[in-house]
Amino acid sequence: MSKRKGKLMKDAVHGYISLDPLCVAITNTPQFQRLRYLKQLGVTYFVYPAAAHNRYEHSIGTCYLAGQMVEHLQQEHPDMVSEKDVLCVKVAALCHDLGHGPFSHCWEAFIRAANQDANFCHENMSVHIFEDIYNSMKKTFESEGLKKNDIDFITELIDPRRKDEQEQKKSDDPDRKRRNMSFFYEIVSNKRTEVDVDKWDYYLRDSHSLGLKVTFEYERLLDSCRAMEVTRDEKTIEICYRDKDADTLYEMFHTRALLHKKAYQHHTVKVIEQMLIDAFMKADGILSTYQDKNGTAVKLSEIHNNRELFIHLTDDLFNEILRSKNPELEDSRRILGRIQTRKLYKVVANKLLPAAPFSNHESKKRKKEELKEFYKKENDDKGGQWDVLWSEVNYGIEFPKFLEKQWFYNKSGAEEPKAKQIKLEDLSNMLPNCYQDVKLHLISKNGKDHNIGEAKKTFIDKVNEMFPMPTAVMQ
Repeated sequence: MSKRKGKLMKDAVHGYISLDPLCVAITNTPQFQRLRYLKQLGVTYFVYPAAAHNRYEHSIGTCYLAGQMVEHLQQEHPDMVSEKDVLCVKVAALCHDLGHGPFSHCWEAFIRAANQDANFCHENMSVHIFEDIYNSMKKTFESEGLKKNDIDFITELIDPRRKDEQEQKKSDDPDRKRRNMSFFYEIVSNKRTEVDVDKWDYYLRDSHSLGLKVTFEYERLLDSCRAMEVTRDEKTIEICYRDKDADTLYEMFHTRALLHKKAYQHHTVKVIEQMLIDAFMKADGILSTYQDKNGTAVKLSEIHNNRELFIHLTDDLFNEILRSKNPELEDSRRILGRIQTRKLYKVVANKLLPAAPFSNHESKKRKKEELKEFYKKENDDKGGQWDVLWSEVNYGIEFPKFLEKQWFYNKSGAEEPKAKQIKLEDLSNMLPNCYQDVKLHLISKNGKDHNIGEAKKTFIDKVNEMFPMPTAVMQ
């Protein structure tokens, strides 16, 4: 493994940080430089003027935090974590967001709106773009001692769902030992407990730009994390934290909810997201900027199937449509112009849905689609332009279920600490009973619909009918 000195840089959140030489080489590729032109918070920038940071600096910050965690684990468990493992984790953290489209998660919503059967997700695209980077600089990776099995390991760290595809590997697979150590897959993207360095960085970075104060202390978590044997259906090695840091983890989830409530799910952000999706939908199949090798224009909603085109897709798509002289794009330009001049869709009514556990999530989404279909028919019948938006503020996980998945340890006593669980009743009596708020918004797209009062009453009555108050709550 190379021991060359890394590149020192100043980060707005973490201060002076050092990047490994291989990571520096990756940042200098066109695929990674593209992240400079993707806003981390998408259209939130239209509401919070200081939220102008990009996925470029977030990716570097995540790489730094992943390095801090994996190097700490290496010090605690030198027999489990090799120098090569450390480098693989850093590279995965650096490249985990390569697959985002323009305006980040808003792009995925557009793809789903254009084609419900589309299988685009940014994690999977990140893997493919990373593989393109690897193929373009294979000798550089090899000079650092990374072989094909290490590259496969990195792709699994970026998207842990790929790990399941490797379960049928032969017993002599050189990565079998890694795959049996679950803790590696909990550093960058933790699908089990939702505690990972990706979230730590964007909680810190987004709060910094939004002017919100963060209350959770990620440094405590970095200092206390250990890789320990946990007995479930079978024995696994997972990341465990000090039992006294359970409160810190709760604060982390509370910070997530705060950011969603104040920024990500802000009603104006939701409106502008819908306007952007509408503009892209009207431009889909018309914008001819992106063409394949045969000179055939590729639809916006299908560009993800052509990575050579996708890596040129950035937030500048907004201005590309505005600059276009194509008369068929007039409707798209008009919507984007309304965003610029602040002539936004009008929120006519809001309705907070009754409290319900996460398990009811899919049922709620189905009913929301039914409500959208109701208004689509209303629009066809009466010539209106109504639509229903959905905002969801949650902790990312229900804390009682989190405590079932996350194990801890206690340092008291002379014996080597062992992993254990913490019961909710032993932690606090002040935790909430509900961990999400779901709100529906009725919007008027043309701003000129008549009978606003009647529309509001109809909306509230319809929502109450579709989402009745639970009997236990009514009593």
